[in-house]
Amino acid sequence: MISLTTLRSTLSRLVSERHKRAIKSKVNEAKKRFADALLGYDGAKLKARLRSAGVSESDTLLVHSNFKPDSGF
Repeated sequence: MISLTTLRSTLSRLVSERHKRAIKSKVNEAKKRFADALLGYDGAKLKARLRSAGVSESDTLLVHSNFKPDSGF
């Protein structure tokens, strides 16, 4: 069986830089569509979810966040 590392290495040598950028762009677009369709939420949904978790408006939160295009927010 071929390892993922070996496969990536082989493909990297066979594909031009222009094609690599095009493939990466398509993968990123697909990730964003997936996140928007299945993981998406807005400020109102976030606020409702925090309230359902017991967080009130006077509470202080320390948040580690990811706001990349494929994060869903």
